[in-house]
Formats: sequence, structure tokens, C-alpha cells
Amino acid sequence: METSEPPYYLMSEFDESSQGSAKDRTLLFQTPGELDIFLRRLYIYFDRKGFYCIVLSSLVNCLFMSLIIFFLLVLGAFLDTSVLFSSQDLTSAFVWDVSRISPLLWVITSVFGVFLCWQIIASLREIWDMFEISQIYTSDLKIPDSQLPFLEWSEILQRLSSLDKYRPISEELQNPLSVTLRILRKENYLIALFNQDLLQMNLPWTQFIFYTKVLEWTLEYSLWSFLFDENFQIRHSIVYSTKESRLSLVKILKKRLFIFGLFNLILSPFIFLYLVIYTFFRYGEEIRAQPSYLASRSWTRHALWKFREFNELPHIFRRRIAKSLEPSRSYLAQFSSPLLSIGAKLFLFMSSSGVAFLLVLGCIDSNLFLSGTFFGQTFLWYIGILGIAVAVFKSFIPDESFVPDPAKHLSEVLREIHYSPEEWLNNPSSPFTLAEFKSLFRLNVIIFLQELISVLLVPFILMGSISNCLDDLLLFFSQHTQDHPKLGHICDLANFQQLPAHDSTYHNKLQHSILTFRKAYPSYELSNTSLV
Repeated sequence: METSEPPYYLMSEFDESSQGSAKDRTLLFQTPGELDIFLRRLYIYFDRKGFYCIVLSSLVNCLFMSLIIFFLLVLGAFLDTSVLFSSQDLTSAFVWDVSRISPLLWVITSVFGVFLCWQIIASLREIWDMFEISQIYTSDLKIPDSQLPFLEWSEILQRLSSLDKYRPISEELQNPLSVTLRILRKENYLIALFNQDLLQMNLPWTQFIFYTKVLEWTLEYSLWSFLFDENFQIRHSIVYSTKESRLSLVKILKKRLFIFGLFNLILSPFIFLYLVIYTFFRYGEEIRAQPSYLASRSWTRHALWKFREFNELPHIFRRRIAKSLEPSRSYLAQFSSPLLSIGAKLFLFMSSSGVAFLLVLGCIDSNLFLSGTFFGQTFLWYIGILGIAVAVFKSFIPDESFVPDPAKHLSEVLREIHYSPEEWLNNPSSPFTLAEFKSLFRLNVIIFLQELISVLLVPFILMGSISNCLDDLLLFFSQHTQDHPKLGHICDLANFQQLPAHDSTYHNKLQHSILTFRKAYPSYELSNTSLV
């Protein structure tokens, strides 16, 4: 593999030699990384539907954290529960005395406060970056934010490439594969890693995979930031590593993972508390209004990475996966237990009867809703609990017109997720297929509990399973990094114009990836692809 210097026509300011006003001058860049950053920001602006949506989203995220700190202080210090329970008056129960804040609460709120400050700084930086991009959309492209939901990404690139200001990179903008390889430079490697299960994310004594948001954050700073340099290129010491040099790199990475694992262990109580409070405020009303949400299912993070294809931008991937949710639920409904259904009908009848009985009493005497008690709780409390029970038990009862056909429903799922293990195709109703499907399409409540538990387990996963597979990871990056003359380091499996010789394990993934890419960019012709 030969090294090559990417050609850079690129500088960060306007070209002073250009004629005309600053608005008409040619915009150039200075380093390979700057063009990557520009294209990523351009896409993020498009994907998040414009400047005002980005500002509002950042503001909401900061307000979430501010409210969590406020409620911690109120519930932990400023609310006198003894007064509240005795007088039933919330106003008189507040005691605004800073001396009531305990040392532990000071520590917790201080840590959250530091995180809030970091979040505000990061949000302001992002808003400033997106403001600059907004000038391109509104001034250069003449596209207001209100039009973004109705445009395709390919249209944005086409309009941009036609402007004189972007003439030096117009050839690249007209090549959607080149643009996508830059935007998804890191993601394409991750797709390949997850496709072959090279990244071990289970505890040493179990095969249960704990790939959660907390682990994703930690890996971003501990592992991926080491592998990629400031220009988003794989470090040369990794690309051109030998067996001996990889051993020294493994030692460095193990030490790095140990430090991050230790740091994560120290912060785990705060992260755990944050997730509990955030989830309570974020989903509490949704669960109250739709108790069946707890019994519904979603794809796990691990599943989503296995289903994602090379060069598939996030908005395209989300559309595809959204189409798979309903057929996935229909497939699992094929395996409803008759015994469970009979039991659910019994408890549904009992719960419904309880609600109906209390409602009748309330109609006779409306004061019973608030003042009537049973075993120390009001009738209104029992109606709420029984209402949740009704929704949960109803979810276990299949429709009366239900006719089992697992093969049909699974084929509808596979058509969208583009993931079809041989066992799934041959035995769609086997216990193995069902168990594996459920491990990828889990109950929302299980996913939430997994997120909570992983806060405590991430340090051990970093120091255990992931540390043990570092040599294989480095070897993968060395073997599958292509030094492209224009793009720099890219995952060779994602370069559809020059695919390497590969084993059959990547055949299906590459085939589906190329078909999806052609569907997204029908006017772009791929050459040298013998897979489709």
C-alpha cells in the first residue's frame, strides 16, 4: 500500500486573487479534514431541518439538564415533606434555605452543573458553526429552512456544485459516493466491525451484549479518538503496523481503556442518577398516557449497527428502519402463548371490572374520587393503576382474526432490515430464530434497564472484553484501510468504485449497500461493481 498526499486545492479563507466581491469569490479549504468538516456540517444542517430547529434542540437539551438540577434541589433540600403530608399544601411546604442542602447534594448538583456548563459551551459552538452553514443555505443556495423537509440530499449537492463559489470542489460535490465516503468515514468502519462482530461488548462471563449509549460515548473518546487523527484519517502507525508494532499499540490502548474505565466507574453513580431522573421526566407522562409503551419493542443499538449499510446516510437509514417496526411486531405476535393469552383475558376482565366499579361509585358520589379510600389509597389512585393494568394485559391478547404465518411476516421484516441469517430464512418459526430476533428487537423496558445496568458495567467491558479484542481491531483497520489519492484513508469495503477482493462474509452486506446507494442516487453511475 502506497502513501499518497490528498490534493488540496483547499484553504479556509476566500481566494484573494479572485475578482469581484467577497460574495462571488471562490471558497477554498486548507486541509483534508476541513472539507470533511464542511460536508458533515452541511449534512447535519440538512438532516436536522435547519438552523432554528438546531437552536431550539440545543436550548431544550440545556433546559432538560437545568430542570434536573432544579428538581434535585427542590426534592432533596427545599421541599419539607412533613409539612406537605400534614397540611396537603404544596406552597407552604417549600423552605428556600440554602443551609438545607446536604454535602452529598452539593456534590451531585456540582457535577451536574459542570456537565451543564460543558453542554452550554458545546451548544454555543455548534450554533455558531451552524449559523455559518445557514448562510450557505439561505444566501448561496436560496433554500429557507421551511423547504428542507421536502428536499433530497442529492438536490442540495447538485445545487451547490453549480455555483461558481464552489467550483474547485464541484467535481467532488457531483460525486455522491465521494461526499458520502467523507461524511461517513468513521461510520463505514463501524458498520464493517459490527457486521463481523469484531467488537466484543459482552461481560467476560456472559454472551449478553451491552452496547448502550453510555458505552458508545465512552468508546468515542477512549478508542475512536485514538484511532483517527485530527484530519479524520486513520493514524499511519495503525495503517502500516506490523505484528510487533501492534503489540505496543495494544499496550497503549489497554492503558487508555483502563484509565477511561476507572474514570467511568467514578462517574457511574452520577450517570446512573441522571438517567433515572431524565427517563422519569421524559417518559413518565407517555407511560401514564400509553402504559402499553412498556410492552412495546424497539431495535437495540447493536441491531441498528448490524442493519446499517455502507455509505447509508442517517436520514435514509431511519426511513428504512421505520418501515420495519410494524412487520417486526406482527412477526412476534405470531408466537403469542395461548396460555398467556387466556391468563391475560382473566386479569383484563378483573382490571376492567375494577375500573368500571369505581367509575360507577364516582358517578353516584363524585366526592368518592378524592376522599374515598381503600387500604389507605384514594379511588383515583386505584383507577390509575388499574388503567395501566388494562393496557398491559390487553397487549398480550391477539386479535380474534389472527391467522399465524411467521414466514410471511419475517420476510416483510427482512425486506426492510436487509439482514437475513441462513437460520432465519430456513426456519422462520424455530425457537432459535425467535430467540435471536428477540435479542435484537427488545422490550423498551428491557432496553432502559440495560442502559441503567451498563452504567455500572461499562468499566468492566472496557477493561475486559474490548481490551481482549484490540489486536483483532487493529489488524482489521490495517487490512481494510485504503489510501485513496483524493479522499485519504477510507474503509476499502465502502469504496464501491474499487472494491477489494473480499471473502463471502461481506457479500450480502455489500450487495444490499450498493443497491441502497443506487436507489438513493439513481442518476449516479457506479462502475467496477460485479456484485449487482
